[in-house]
Amino acid sequence: MATAAITGTVGDGATEAEIVAGTGTIIITLTGDTWPAAGGGTAGPFTYVQSNAALASATTITLTGVGAGNTIIVFTKWEGVGAATDTSVADGATPFVAGTAIHTDTNSFHSQIHYLLSSAGGSRTFTITWPGNTDWAQAVVAEFSHSGAGAVVEDAEEGGTGSGTALQSNNTNTSVADTAVIGCGASFTGTQAFSSHQINDIAADGNVNATYYVDDDGVYQTSANCYSTMWWRILTGTMSGGHAQVTADQSDSWHCHVISFK
Repeated sequence: MATAAITGTVGDGATEAEIVAGTGTIIITLTGDTWPAAGGGTAGPFTYVQSNAALASATTITLTGVGAGNTIIVFTKWEGVGAATDTSVADGATPFVAGTAIHTDTNSFHSQIHYLLSSAGGSRTFTITWPGNTDWAQAVVAEFSHSGAGAVVEDAEEGGTGSGTALQSNNTNTSVADTAVIGCGASFTGTQAFSSHQINDIAADGNVNATYYVDDDGVYQTSANCYSTMWWRILTGTMSGGHAQVTADQSDSWHCHVISFK
């Protein structure tokens, strides 16, 4: 049987692809569907599953009944290191991808997003490695499932810093429909409550606030003081020039991140 190499290029959202096979041309047409976007992006639609704040341990955060292949996002906030040193998160021997960390206030206020695109299933304990001399450390975690056949990939990430009560990330775009967009915010010591969680000026689908912090002696404490929060929206269309925003009840220095997955 004779064989021939088959090559072709498919554009994002196309319904037809021209495939060159030897000296002939084959036209492949989809009915009621489109070709996936280049570079992945066929994992959505996404669904929020569950979230949690760090347990009363400075080094772990947990989720129970995680779905195999689901995406996990961890947001960490900490103070008092005095150097631009990042945190790391892992599920056993599997490290999370570290997003861009923000370090401000003379390197005494820090925050960072970490994510695992495809998690193992079951009850998971995620290990957080904090820099030395860490105070007021907090972590929150969320799980998202997806029903598309493709693998989850990061779409875009941005951050923003400022002071006051109105936290807002820099603007970003999503490249495809059916994305999960997650905002993360942190306040430097002052805030006890966050409200009006939004993605692109529209109310978030949900949020989780940190409920523990590490005191000056390195001991985890339960408190009404909430210095960090995570929120999300599940999009079915693209977002252009969008951002994450949230309101703090007290004015202070702040960080605000936004990240999307497709």
